[in-house]
Amino acid sequence: MADTLLALPTEEREVAHATHSGSRWKDLRTDWWKHLLLLIISFFLFFPFLVTLSISFKDLSQFATEPFWPTLPLTWSNYREAGEIVIPFIVNSIVVCGVTAARMSSTEVVRLRSGAFSTRLPA
Repeated sequence: MADTLLALPTEEREVAHATHSGSRWKDLRTDWWKHLLLLIISFFLFFPFLVTLSISFKDLSQFATEPFWPTLPLTWSNYREAGEIVIPFIVNSIVVCGVTAARMSSTEVVRLRSGAFSTRLPA
């Protein structure tokens, strides 16, 4: 925009700059309700995630006294306990995916070498 304004004569440059900056503020003054609506929607979308994050750092006594708002000290033991429960399932998923990928790739190598899989089009 700056390059195109510099190419214009001085009077046209002033008019173009005034028109451009004025239209932005005019749009903001007339569309304020859209911004307010987006802020309200954003609050309702992100509030549950913030509450969940806050709760995840609490022990049972902190949760009993103040269930939704953050309290100190932050407790990391919940994440350690969750890791102890979830890590075996993650390892199982990695092993199953690895074995499946290895089996599929070895099957494709055998098919390519045997000629059962041909990329040639029929005549």
